[in-house]
Amino acid sequence: MEDYRETTIGLGVDYSLFLIRQPQALTEQIIQSLHQEILKEGLILSWERLFKGSKSALVVFGPVNLLQPFSTRLGLLELEDYSQKLTPQHLTGVTCWEVGTKHSPSAPLSLNNLFKEFPQLQVEEEFWWQVVVQPKLSHFQSVIRAVVVAANQKKAQELQESLSKIGGEAGLALLPQPYAVSQLVKFYQDRALPHNLTVIAGKGIFPLLTASEILDLVGAR
Repeated sequence: MEDYRETTIGLGVDYSLFLIRQPQALTEQIIQSLHQEILKEGLILSWERLFKGSKSALVVFGPVNLLQPFSTRLGLLELEDYSQKLTPQHLTGVTCWEVGTKHSPSAPLSLNNLFKEFPQLQVEEEFWWQVVVQPKLSHFQSVIRAVVVAANQKKAQELQESLSKIGGEAGLALLPQPYAVSQLVKFYQDRALPHNLTVIAGKGIFPLLTASEILDLVGAR
């Protein structure tokens, strides 16, 4: 399991979390532009779709200096990290899992209307959908994670059973995990990637994404 210990990319780089107040302005061109800049430095981005009750928001975690040029266009608003409210002592009613592809990592994903059959959440129930990406030459290597926050463990498990089917028609699937929920939540909070990401990806677990697929995965169009 040492191969799968996770690490944050780009130590020493100023990262922050931003609300995208104009998600309709996020385009493939912007993602490709960020791809080129981040590829040079070996950094990461994390695109995150957040649901609470009937409300939804799109946020991005990434290098501040590279996101700032898009601040006006995307309506970026810096936020405190919402995920830090989860602590090892307060994980009752929380489930977390990772999502991979059943196909070849580079196989195209048909992800239109990914959240079209999204279950109705109660006012205080939350679902977090995280797509951490690291640019490669022509694609983005990705790790996809999901978190459910509910009133109790039974309800959280029921929601996971439904929400883990997201993207199933396109070949996405819940990955078996040898980790406790507390460890997976920490991976989520760190926006971390496995040490041996390339090796693991070679087994067909984590998908290689295009800019278009990233937009679809986070419900940005």
